[in-house]
Amino acid sequence: MVTCKARLVLLGFILYVQVYGLERQSEEPSCYSRFDFEYKLLAKVVALETTAAKLEDVISHIEQKIDDTNKKLVNQNKQLEYMLGSATSVAFQAFLSKNVAFPQISVVIFDVVPVNLGNAYNPITGIFTAPVNGTYLFAMSIGNPTGKPSTIRMKKNQEYIAYAFAGWTSGWDQGSQTTVVRMSVGDVMFVEGENHVSGNALEFGKHSSMTGTLINKC
Repeated sequence: MVTCKARLVLLGFILYVQVYGLERQSEEPSCYSRFDFEYKLLAKVVALETTAAKLEDVISHIEQKIDDTNKKLVNQNKQLEYMLGSATSVAFQAFLSKNVAFPQISVVIFDVVPVNLGNAYNPITGIFTAPVNGTYLFAMSIGNPTGKPSTIRMKKNQEYIAYAFAGWTSGWDQGSQTTVVRMSVGDVMFVEGENHVSGNALEFGKHSSMTGTLINKC
């Protein structure tokens, strides 16, 4: 990336060439008046400023191209590392630590994460982001008591993949779903919930969860 120092050096060199050329011209015999000389000097300075402005635009464009290229290289290198086996494990297991009531459909953030190989699951957002192209297995579950019915839905990007429900019968019941999907680098998977979603309990353990693992890279 072109630094500010490099810019100043470049502009200073252009200024030197322009002014030095004027000085050489002034040393040679000429029939121009001082007014003509100053006018020509001013025109040179204006031309130099125009050139400098154009160079700034060119440099900014080059910097943007370099930044875009670096981002692409980072993504390609990350995928290449997985393809070469330097990071072969992608798997997570996440649970809900407390009961949550959703006034509207929202992402369920499973915040207890005992397993997160590859760090592809984000316990802050509740979203899994595929680090490599491949086939993945995902599962989700929900356990609710009578009188607190709810439905959870698994989504890949903006597409609904599966759903499960609980709390619609007497006593405690639990619903679950398991699915296999193809994902590309950057695709996301998450669970949305509505109404009441039960979390961990000392007596019954982990009621609601989400898990995922990479089956095959491709």
